[in-house]
Amino acid sequence: MTAELLEQLINKNVFSDDTIITTYYQTIDSFGRTFKKTTECKIKKIGNKENKFEFELIGLQENILITASSDSILSIDGMTLERYADIYDLNPDGSSKKVGKKRGRKTKENKLTN
Repeated sequence: MTAELLEQLINKNVFSDDTIITTYYQTIDSFGRTFKKTTECKIKKIGNKENKFEFELIGLQENILITASSDSILSIDGMTLERYADIYDLNPDGSSKKVGKKRGRKTKENKLTN
């Protein structure tokens, strides 16, 4: 996820306590090897360190606390990041989409008078 897109989503207050985020994190197995594991989490806190957003997450299946950066987020509420941004009329780079022509009846202000 780009930092610009994440900043726009945070400014629109789209993240709540029950937002489910799929992310990966590094862990160590019983033999001492590190590997990446994917899990679903709920948001505990969103912080900003040195112009980078960090999420403090609580795992749903494993009851662990995870600190994730914007690069490690895979999906939000089961949707890819591009699709989630499309709901809020944002491009994947964080810029606003151009709103198309609206259909339907025209308001009285827009009608030409003779």
